[in-house]
Amino acid sequence: MQEDGPDDNLTPLAQFDPTSVALAQDRPEVSAAVEGHPWVQQAFPTQGKCLTWLRQDDLALQAAARARVDRTLAGTGCECLFAGR
Repeated sequence: MQEDGPDDNLTPLAQFDPTSVALAQDRPEVSAAVEGHPWVQQAFPTQGKCLTWLRQDDLALQAAARARVDRTLAGTGCECLFAGR
């Protein structure tokens, strides 16, 4: 039986948010693929807090404002940060 890798059982949102996953699992580094290339950096708790605040503020937006933000982010690669809402 093959063991699952550390990220094999993550939710779809976790695939887009390696920083929060690394922090939750007490990993010293964040790793992901960016435009098909490996990317690694130190896991910064402040970065995780900022992502949380961005998501909270996004959820607090009224529908018209959220639609405007969604249109602005469309195609930038940043829209995935709010994919789990």
